[in-house]
Amino acid sequence: MKIVILALAGALIPGSGALAQSHDAFLEHGFQPNPYATTVNAGGGDDLAALSEGLDVNGLCTGWIPQDASFVFFYGSSTVATDRITAAIDEEDPIWRDRLVPIEITVTGDVDLVLALEAPDGSIWCDSAGSGDNQARITLAAGTGGYHVYVGTRRPNMNRRVRLTVREMQP
Repeated sequence: MKIVILALAGALIPGSGALAQSHDAFLEHGFQPNPYATTVNAGGGDDLAALSEGLDVNGLCTGWIPQDASFVFFYGSSTVATDRITAAIDEEDPIWRDRLVPIEITVTGDVDLVLALEAPDGSIWCDSAGSGDNQARITLAAGTGGYHVYVGTRRPNMNRRVRLTVREMQP
């Protein structure tokens, strides 16, 4: 089931807002198989360092990403998803505050990768595979909402197919 959630999260790239081509997913709390795995395109022509200027990302956002998200997923419960698609998010609603579960997003490939994620609350998370292990990973306490994942490479326009996994961890 493909759910379009454009109203739930802004885009990391100004003017962007398109969902990833064919790699969208709805991951309900307790999803199986865990981890969820897919293959996505990595790389692009947008300089992530310039795009993240002024954000508190500790210099980890360096690399080149696509203009549109490589992967977009909705995480949470189906009841909340149905209710929230047609209504504005009320961040004071306890259903959002109390449903934080640790999830880990990992990308692995044959080149140094950079991973950037925009969470439903607008926060930006970044990691780089600069250590040479060709893997980037973000672990965060995930609430219900839409997540935009941008997978990049360390050099511009170096496009690769990479493995992306989303794993729900035990709190």
